[in-house]
Amino acid sequence: MNGTRNWCTLVDVHPEGQTEAGRKTYAVVSGCSTSHALASELVESNDGHEEIIKVYLKGKSGDKMIHEKNINQLKSEVQYIQEARNCLQKLREDISSKLERDPGEPHRRQELQVVLEKPNGFSPSPWTLYSGPPEVDPDAEGDAGSLRRTVRDLLAKLQEAERQQQSDRVSFEATVSRCQREAEQSHAALRRAEDRAGQRETEVWELQRRLLEMQTEHQALLAKVREGETALEELRSQSADCRAEQGSDRLESVLGEQSSFPKHLRGLRNKLCFPACSGLSSSCPKPPSDGKRVTPPCRARLPFWGGRNA
Repeated sequence: MNGTRNWCTLVDVHPEGQTEAGRKTYAVVSGCSTSHALASELVESNDGHEEIIKVYLKGKSGDKMIHEKNINQLKSEVQYIQEARNCLQKLREDISSKLERDPGEPHRRQELQVVLEKPNGFSPSPWTLYSGPPEVDPDAEGDAGSLRRTVRDLLAKLQEAERQQQSDRVSFEATVSRCQREAEQSHAALRRAEDRAGQRETEVWELQRRLLEMQTEHQALLAKVREGETALEELRSQSADCRAEQGSDRLESVLGEQSSFPKHLRGLRNKLCFPACSGLSSSCPKPPSDGKRVTPPCRARLPFWGGRNA
């Protein structure tokens, strides 16, 4: 069995006619226990003179600090009891040494010597000292009473520690449940955030792909625009050359028409003038046959004549 075991002994002194005196030994055991409540066990000794009561402290799985604190407190109290027993043992040794130095009162010396020889200060049988009823040592009785009170206090403290342990366990389980719920909620929120982050990464990747495609198309369009500008410049140069050629041809034709225009104009004037004079007066001369210009005498009577002299 794991744990620390401390022993404390209680002495019961019975008068003559009752059962033989014995020892009750209480063992306080700290450590792991499989029971759910404060458990005790009564164990008979081999010689039948002492009863061993084992008290098991329940080990708390969740709060070791409080458990160790309670165990340390119990250890200190048991150590205090052991120190008290050591003091009593030392007192017995001092009294024994004084009796050895004092030769007087042999009967009292024999009685105290018998009491001091026993570990708990009492005689195991009624005929050890003399035939009368055994006398009870008041110091031993007080020691036994103080030990009983100490054991009762220890049991009460153990029960109180058990109740405190149960309450701490309930609060700890509630805290653990709350933390588990919060952890589950945080985990669910984390999964949702990761899903949203994955979707956004997919969208960003798609946008980057489209951006690359647009950049490629932009470069292709720029190349086409440069080709179109080059073709346009070529067309403009060709058009300028064509216009220059057409302009020169037209200029030549215009110049040719301009050179033949005075002759054509004189012919038109003659056609307009001589037919009109033939109907107005018989004295108007006929147009010359050599093509020279002749001013008709009826020029002043023609309202539409607007020609100018050559």
